[in-house]
Amino acid sequence: EYSTDPDLADASTTAGTAVADTTDFTSAIDISGLAPDTTYYYTPAVNGTAQYSSSYPTFKTFPAAGAPAAFSFAFGSCTKHNGMPADTIFGQVPSGTRFLFHLGDTIYADSDSPAATTLAGYRAKHQLALTGTDSTTTGWKALRAEMPVFVMWDDHDITNDFSGGTSDALYAPAKQAFHEYQGRANPDSLTSGEL
Repeated sequence: EYSTDPDLADASTTAGTAVADTTDFTSAIDISGLAPDTTYYYTPAVNGTAQYSSSYPTFKTFPAAGAPAAFSFAFGSCTKHNGMPADTIFGQVPSGTRFLFHLGDTIYADSDSPAATTLAGYRAKHQLALTGTDSTTTGWKALRAEMPVFVMWDDHDITNDFSGGTSDALYAPAKQAFHEYQGRANPDSLTSGEL
């Protein structure tokens, strides 16, 4: 459900999307026909049950194509969780920022025993990064509720100082989990198969 009303009055709905264990029950839904330069509020529903109550996550659409406009965006990296030094970047993003580019290390797959080496392990690290209760994760969740976040991956999303290439045994499971949990909402890549 989504609406321009902060309480989701007169909310519109999207077509549902099926999820399965092959993607760890993750998905993304594209919404089209939104008004330009407009703030929207939303909540996903699972089996008809809204997943948020007031205050709802929000985003603001871009101005109409060709219309001059000023906006700001933020960028940062290295989302540290669970016992790592607290990350304060998420509390530093000014109000009114249109979106955030997260430049990698959305998880530290090699930190917190056991290190991720399998698809299940990488998925567990991403789940923790999005649902944990440490101060960094709480800030990360709050920021994601206020604006779109576009992500890229970096070495710690696979393992520290990763340089093994696409044939390395860690590459495919790390890439799949990253796409399922972080990269799925990115715009489509210009290069087929890239995140």
